[in-house]
Amino acid sequence: MKPHRQPSSEILERLAHNTIMHRFRRKLTQKKLAMRCGWTPEYINRVELGLVNITLARLEILAFFLFCSEADLLRQRKPNERYIAEGRDDVIDLLARRNRLSA
Repeated sequence: MKPHRQPSSEILERLAHNTIMHRFRRKLTQKKLAMRCGWTPEYINRVELGLVNITLARLEILAFFLFCSEADLLRQRKPNERYIAEGRDDVIDLLARRNRLSA
């Protein structure tokens, strides 16, 4: 049996970043999103830190409760695109923490 291939850090970072942005757009806490998805807040936190190799089934659930498409959660940011959360210290802190863990 072949070993499972791990996802690239780049796609995990895109998923993490886009999950955070969509969650903040919907004004959801990790706890509220976790309850809606039927997961633990710790799992949402690990997704947002880029630590989880999420299944396609879970990606569909996450997109459904964030009111976006699966593609929205995986899409690359355009070079000059601004996110709605820019300037929010809480989001910036979360993204900085995620970047420190992945370094």
